[in-house]
Amino acid sequence: MQHSRDDWVRTNAATTSLEALEIELSIFVRRAAGHYLTGLAGEPVEGPLDGWRYPLLVRLAEGGPQRSAELARTFGLNRSTLGRHLARLEEAGLVCHFEDEGHVVSSRFVVTTAGEAALERARRVRMGPLSALLGSWPEAERSELARLLAQLNRDLDARDTRAGLSRPGSDNA
Repeated sequence: MQHSRDDWVRTNAATTSLEALEIELSIFVRRAAGHYLTGLAGEPVEGPLDGWRYPLLVRLAEGGPQRSAELARTFGLNRSTLGRHLARLEEAGLVCHFEDEGHVVSSRFVVTTAGEAALERARRVRMGPLSALLGSWPEAERSELARLLAQLNRDLDARDTRAGLSRPGSDNA
């Protein structure tokens, strides 16, 4: 495997595993943010399933009906920002809301059949570039990366819940 000067600089700039992780996460976050804004295929993502709404639809599909307050906490968004995202998904027919019998002033949101189909199409599109990038990795390494990212996300969620924090930059969505 050929190593670039950037690999050497990054490797030698870090003296501990946490320093190395901080450097690699910084690079990854910068790249990932660009991919979510432009789409994994490098084309602008428009419409109701852009990089901000796709995870919201995934959460609703996997977690079942949820209140907007729960979703706002999960994503670290204020209710106004979340409301705009939910309204866009609802206008597209991908989610619908219904009155929550336990809460007079609250609604629950659920993915519609059209939302499930749109989510499946989006996942197929997103899997192409991801498969091309990680297709040569052994399955064990891909599984380990998925496991570690899930652990990191759970730890971040737990920290945010304990501290009552919103995610940084969440109101910019």
